[in-house]
Amino acid sequence: MPKSGDSNVIPELPEDWDRCHAFMEKKKRFCRQQRASDSSYCGNHQHLVTSINSKRKRVPCPLDSSHLVFEDSIEKHVLVCPKATKQKDQERQFFYQSNINAGGHGTLIKCAQPIDLTRAKRLAQRIISVHAQIFGGGTSFADINEAMELLDLSEPEMTKGLPEAIAVHRIRSGGPRHILQQASLLGHLRRIGAFQSTTKRRRIIELGAGRGMSGLIMAAASSGSGVATDLILVERSGSRGKADKILRTFNPKETTYPFDLKSVSWQRVQCDIAHVDLVSLLNHPRNNDAFQVSEDSTDELVVVAKHLCGVGSDLALKSLYPIRSRVTACIFATCCHGVCRWNGYVGRDYLQKAVQTEELPFGEAEFDLMRKWAGAVVMEPTIVGSNADPCEDDDEGDDNRHYTSPDNDNNDLLKSVGIAAVAEGLDCGTRGLSRACQRLIDYGRREYIHHMLGDASDLKVEMLRYTPDETSPQNTALIGYRKSLSSVSSGIKRTATSISDSS
Repeated sequence: MPKSGDSNVIPELPEDWDRCHAFMEKKKRFCRQQRASDSSYCGNHQHLVTSINSKRKRVPCPLDSSHLVFEDSIEKHVLVCPKATKQKDQERQFFYQSNINAGGHGTLIKCAQPIDLTRAKRLAQRIISVHAQIFGGGTSFADINEAMELLDLSEPEMTKGLPEAIAVHRIRSGGPRHILQQASLLGHLRRIGAFQSTTKRRRIIELGAGRGMSGLIMAAASSGSGVATDLILVERSGSRGKADKILRTFNPKETTYPFDLKSVSWQRVQCDIAHVDLVSLLNHPRNNDAFQVSEDSTDELVVVAKHLCGVGSDLALKSLYPIRSRVTACIFATCCHGVCRWNGYVGRDYLQKAVQTEELPFGEAEFDLMRKWAGAVVMEPTIVGSNADPCEDDDEGDDNRHYTSPDNDNNDLLKSVGIAAVAEGLDCGTRGLSRACQRLIDYGRREYIHHMLGDASDLKVEMLRYTPDETSPQNTALIGYRKSLSSVSSGIKRTATSISDSS
């Protein structure tokens, strides 16, 4: 029998288990896919079948690693692979521009000097120091975790009856934690004036929409306030239980919360954000028939991204640059910093300026360590020594929207400079260093919004915690909006200090 404390031993199959027998180590559970006929495994795990009579080897499909094909049939398979067909269909779309939003922003610096434990510790100390310079506070975990203001605005939305409206209309929002997050993000849009009713028409774009429930809820709240609303959901993958069915068949019911989807016009764009040209998308006749968008339009354009993982947030931010003059407000709840990439990161110049010193250069190698260390704050204590970055959004059912790391994070070098070894002696410990890494990565994104997405005279950028750790440990929101949206106080008592502002 396997020992309960041994994490390397595969547990016994659950009683009466009729699904795939493959145990997924990362998710700590068995695969839930249906088994293939005459096999104990699903199609994705047929490579685990051991048979002395099997002479054909299964390998990952070169176009889509989520499924396996026989090695001797690769040439034939790539011609009929569903992934290839879908890719060709996407490339024919009017908004498709290959990698238009890839490449990040700023200078690409690669450091050839190897990073040993001594240098890694110096980098960790520098990260803590820069965090204190930008966000203030001390160096303990509590100091770092609370240095950025918590402004949870979920309560007014919950009190007005948002959960009831979601339940009455049978909207699968993802569970209680997600409703609280969605309510707070919605509250922040109201706070900054993005949902004021003075405009004739409002468009909401949700980037990395997954099932699209966050966009759906915000569009319903916008339309419920009496403003004609359009909703665009951009997502690279297909999802089960999408908002689309609710939008198509919405039957309004009486609730205390102003919630209306009947008059929302909407569309779903299935494409990786890396290839979506938002200028073409917004100017296409299909959109303009219902919603005229021009450079001098008084209609509002609000962009939302809730827990768009890693490099996905950078792709989304860069996609806004060509339409920056049209965006009246954007709100990004970041997630999964461990799968960010230096060559796709939009805050390269700003983070380098903040962290680099004459004695300590900062480039791709240093960023790579930062993003790996960033995952520890959301890990179980038993796996802090690893470099995984689990996303806490599993109950929303949108696993396919989360970017995964293609590299091998378990080599000897990375183990030797892992967060457990580097954080030894730091007051903040592993979780404090991890949180500081997350904050600095998001600080670079905040600076990108501030410098690249608008005129400083009319653009306000905020970085805050929008929900408490108990609701979500990945709780940073980046909010940008036109100062002309609202004449009321922002309600923010403290925020990040730009290095350029303090120098």
